[in-house]
Amino acid sequence: MRRWSWTAALLVVAACGDAERAGRTESPDFDLVFYSDRSGNGDLFLIPAEGFRTGAFRPIRLMGTGAPDYGPRWVPEGPGLVFLTGVEQPDALYAMAPDGEGMAVRLGSNPATDEPPAFTPDGTRMVYAAASDEGMDLYSSDLQGSDVRRITDDGGRKVQPRVSPDGSWIVYGTGPDGSQDMALVRIDGTEGRRLTEGESNDGHPTWTPDGQGIVFDSNRVGVGTDIFHLDMETGAIRNLTNDPGIDLVPAVSPDGRWVAFGSSRSGNWDLFLVPLAGGTARPITASPTFEGDPQWIPAGAIRLPDPPEEPGS
Repeated sequence: MRRWSWTAALLVVAACGDAERAGRTESPDFDLVFYSDRSGNGDLFLIPAEGFRTGAFRPIRLMGTGAPDYGPRWVPEGPGLVFLTGVEQPDALYAMAPDGEGMAVRLGSNPATDEPPAFTPDGTRMVYAAASDEGMDLYSSDLQGSDVRRITDDGGRKVQPRVSPDGSWIVYGTGPDGSQDMALVRIDGTEGRRLTEGESNDGHPTWTPDGQGIVFDSNRVGVGTDIFHLDMETGAIRNLTNDPGIDLVPAVSPDGRWVAFGSSRSGNWDLFLVPLAGGTARPITASPTFEGDPQWIPAGAIRLPDPPEEPGS
């Protein structure tokens, strides 16, 4: 297994271009991992929970493999922080365990097509979309890509699966790119049904921690793309962001109170935060580079050495 340590010049603090926002407001008590090309390569960065409390968002680079690192996923009962890296071809899955102090261990080749897989809550299996004779279907396997089980076999295009908090259901996107619905299926492939239907493009669904809601991005309002919440019991859909810009790839905090997402609303791709209950979205990053694909992890789950002092900060 190949390993990297971040202790040898792999830890950097982001440039002072990130605004330090004054004022103490109610904030998430979790760390946030995200993808950014601010390093010039494409890497994973972390904003500590303290940054949300103080408003001083100073992202710390997690890895420096020399190749793009992206697609973070948190698997609390398994390998910890899982991500994709282009250090080998095809892109491979690596894990940074909570007690690994920055060490990344290879899990295996990425079985999914153009996206990271989802993981079951117990951390023993992954669920992914891959090409089949009928189109693009859902599969599951162990973390090394063995013991493959086919979940769907009805053809069509299926993408972006996420497993419910109780491990019973998979929500995913289905239909042609640009006119995509959301659907639901049990992890054993039974009881499949549509959650949304129409001409809109509903994508990147993710569960609320209680399993009672789905948060997703959609252009259903006709102007830009917003972040929405679907109530699984009533079917009611609520717009969380309502902005003419493009808001994409939501991530719900483990306490179900916050949604982080990427947005073009500032004229550049930055990260924003909005309460799940409703409210005004506020910026997290203000870098001239691309930021996106956020993922919450418990505060302090990945042990960080003290960062060096940033010149001029």
